Amino acid sequence: MYTRNILLLATTLILLVFFTFKNISSIGLSTSHVQMVTIDDNGFLPETLTIKEGTKVIWKASGKHLHWPASNPHPVHTDYPESGGCISSALDSCYGLKSGEEFSFVFNKLGDWGIHDHLFPGSVMSVKVVSRTASTTTLVFSKDLVSPSEFKSLDYSRQLETIKKLSALDPAKAWDYIKKSFIINGQVVGNAHEMAHIVGHNAYAKFGLDGVKICDDSFAFGCFHGVTEAMLLKEGVKSISRIEQGCLDRFPPKSSSDYTGCIHGTGHGVYSLEGADISKALEDCDIITEPYRQYCYDGVFMENSSSPSSRVFDPKDPWKFCTDLDVRYHRNCARYQSQIFLGKMGHSNPLDEVGGLCTKGPSILLRQTCYQSLGFYVTQGALGAKNKILQNCAQMPTLEGKEICSTGAAIESVFQKYEGYVETSHAICNTLTMLKKTECLANIERMINPNVQN
Repeated sequence: MYTRNILLLATTLILLVFFTFKNISSIGLSTSHVQMVTIDDNGFLPETLTIKEGTKVIWKASGKHLHWPASNPHPVHTDYPESGGCISSALDSCYGLKSGEEFSFVFNKLGDWGIHDHLFPGSVMSVKVVSRTASTTTLVFSKDLVSPSEFKSLDYSRQLETIKKLSALDPAKAWDYIKKSFIINGQVVGNAHEMAHIVGHNAYAKFGLDGVKICDDSFAFGCFHGVTEAMLLKEGVKSISRIEQGCLDRFPPKSSSDYTGCIHGTGHGVYSLEGADISKALEDCDIITEPYRQYCYDGVFMENSSSPSSRVFDPKDPWKFCTDLDVRYHRNCARYQSQIFLGKMGHSNPLDEVGGLCTKGPSILLRQTCYQSLGFYVTQGALGAKNKILQNCAQMPTLEGKEICSTGAAIESVFQKYEGYVETSHAICNTLTMLKKTECLANIERMINPNVQN
């Protein structure tokens, strides 16, 4: 009888646990002081970690490509709040790891931290850091897809899990869901670039290059980047001509400007594919026909500008990197040279010095493009706030620099669709002298109303 009662009790407990937790998934909380993560051509394994503060995580690279774990967001690496890294946060390997190489980091900040592969930004993971006294098991209740407004309040690991699962099933639905979550009244209210890459990866997996059809220019063309990045990773440089033709077929230049973002994504992809070798990446871009290859160049230089090795320059000859390249690369090189100048400065407000370096551009093209790109930068840093933009552009050392910086800022405000961008861009243009004001207003009107003939 005693044995029978014990068996009945055990059975009851098993059933009770089953029915209580059948809709609950359990995530183990590591109590080890060291956790290993593999980063390879397929992404991170595991993709989610829950650890206690003080735990060391070691990323070990594998596969034929280099891999570079770093804090979100791409490419500025600012989320994890510990300084000392080569770009920003100390959570950054600072270079592409070869197969077998490792990068380790001790997490002492509580929170849910997103991490991506800087060379393949569609590869992402999350590390949730809890206190040393936290329970060893966290229970996560399964539920239907939350509303877009609720989604923004989820931990990053939950957001990541949601987008990965949803985009694997239906990339178009996932893309629409992200936009509804982070674009309110036509204005961007959050950074979803890495998630856009994930959707693009899954769109390629499901539809091939036709996956770009679900994409648009939201979140700095991240969805396009994800599709072309995934195609290059799988098929190599032999796919470049097909990517170009596919972009032009799906987005005819006479009726859409989205072909620019589609081809731009190829530049990001070849830079990663070539292991951050800018010469090889630009040669790959040259496979694309004129005039479209410039958008590929732009993606290459954008990626290169966030590389720590690129941020070293000689103040006596600050433009040597660009001028050593063939002249066909100069415009796109200059667009990101200002970012390289910014990365070299050691104090908190280097814009006046960077403006001075722009002034040293040995050609009109290099000088003016540098000023314009600073306008892009100050707008991103100000999240579209008009007064801060004008204050920063006013630090340029010449009237030419101030006005070109402001024009670039008005353009970037519209491009990023920051809150109040229509009013902000017009207000910025209206601060300029008459000729520059007319040019500025014409530029932003074409962007805001692309189908209206001037």
